[in-house]
Amino acid sequence: MSKKAIIYRRASTNDTKQTNSLDNQARELFNFACTHGYEVIQDISEYQSASNGSEREGFQKALSALKADDGLTLICYDLTRLSRDIGSWNSFNSLLPRIRFATRGDTAVTELAGLVKR
Repeated sequence: MSKKAIIYRRASTNDTKQTNSLDNQARELFNFACTHGYEVIQDISEYQSASNGSEREGFQKALSALKADDGLTLICYDLTRLSRDIGSWNSFNSLLPRIRFATRGDTAVTELAGLVKR
């Protein structure tokens, strides 16, 4: 039985620097899902700044889906795809056990300290 997952991809609003970002993330995330036995039921992507999560429609859609279904996992490339603003951490901190970052493997990260590179 496969695990259900949503993929969330975000590229910044700087189109020049992010030209292939969504495609690259898709390749990495779908490979991650396949490798770790996840069935991707939804792929959400957007070009938005990470500075304000409450204004990102795709991000809010992903969080709502995760909150509505306890059996769902959210897969994204790394923490910076979810947010670059520590203040928005509270909007998804309780969901961390069901969020996977492809750069960290198929393990739950239970606190911010686990995501910060030293």
